[in-house]
Amino acid sequence: MRICVDVSAAYLSSGRSGIPRIVRKFVETLAARDDVELMCFASSGGDFFEVAATSVLTDSALARGKSAARNVLMLPLLRSPLTRGAARAAWRVLSAGATFARAERLALFGPNDAILLPERAQSGAACQHFKERKGGATLISIAHDLFAITYARDPSDAETMAAHYRTEFDLADGIICGSRTAADNVRRFLGDRSKPILFNYWGADFAGQTPQPDGGRKDGRPVVLSVGAIEPRKNYPFALDICSRLWARGADFTYRIAGAKGWQTIDFLSELKRHPEFERRLLFHDAPDDAQLMSLYRGSDILLSTSLDEGFGLPLMEASALGLGVVCSDIPVYREICGGTARFVPLDDPARAAEVLSDAIGASGAPSRNTPPGLRSWEASMAALCAQIEEIRRLKASRRP
Repeated sequence: MRICVDVSAAYLSSGRSGIPRIVRKFVETLAARDDVELMCFASSGGDFFEVAATSVLTDSALARGKSAARNVLMLPLLRSPLTRGAARAAWRVLSAGATFARAERLALFGPNDAILLPERAQSGAACQHFKERKGGATLISIAHDLFAITYARDPSDAETMAAHYRTEFDLADGIICGSRTAADNVRRFLGDRSKPILFNYWGADFAGQTPQPDGGRKDGRPVVLSVGAIEPRKNYPFALDICSRLWARGADFTYRIAGAKGWQTIDFLSELKRHPEFERRLLFHDAPDDAQLMSLYRGSDILLSTSLDEGFGLPLMEASALGLGVVCSDIPVYREICGGTARFVPLDDPARAAEVLSDAIGASGAPSRNTPPGLRSWEASMAALCAQIEEIRRLKASRRP
């Protein structure tokens, strides 16, 4: 079976957080399977170009430069409605030019192929290009979440993204989500029960990674770690608040935050740097790669996540795989993937949340006897994905006149 993976965004980003990181794990794991012929491709100007899997997996100078340019030049422009349109147009030109410059040859699809769209929702124009050029291939949308709609900056952005999702989902022969919760959300959004909407937990192991030496504990204190992009949905101010409450009561532990800088981060990062514990018991690790992240996990005792919403919860499963205790928000997807293995905190009661974290810190080091329901290896996850692709292909064939 040939699987063609759209890596347009991951190809031109550092991929150290969120969906680009997951896409890279897709590519790495599928490339190692004997029963899969993998083709990676990127889109530019209505065409699709093959790119080498090694290019996707490499944190190249181009990717690092693009990420730096986005943080320094584009994010300030994106904050203003007056400059947002121009910034997005400039970014599309920059990304398309870089893609075209590095592409090797045109990607051609056929009826025996499966095309995976594992990144953000495609625009209407991009979907039209897929419709014209997919060559009878089975097209599968990987729907991680609908947050581009629910957490849009303004109503017009939400309407635009809703249209993009509907167009992609209508074109797709099937949809695969990272959790049952995410799949249920997509079903409610579409209101259409005829299209196959499946879910598959993503992998959470660090196979092949060697931990870096700088992430371990250095002072003997218990270590609480939060992992994820710095953005409003991750609710980092709440996590910092409950840690601050415990420090004020005399608790002695280190709190590490590891993640790439996302959107609307200036206020929180300023608050972080003004905190009296900053660079003492409060540490920020900007955009760690997988080896650094593995080292941070291994040097920690508790994974703390106070997200308002998630499509899956990869850091919780990675932490569980490495033996950390998990303290997390009481939201449906975390209940689904953690089951009874985590301690849940109420997001409307910081005092109670601080007590839950305090109890977890006191119990750190006690081995967990249970495995979270959502814990998988990447090998097992991609084996399940291949089976789901075959299921969608059979359903597509059965619907042909």
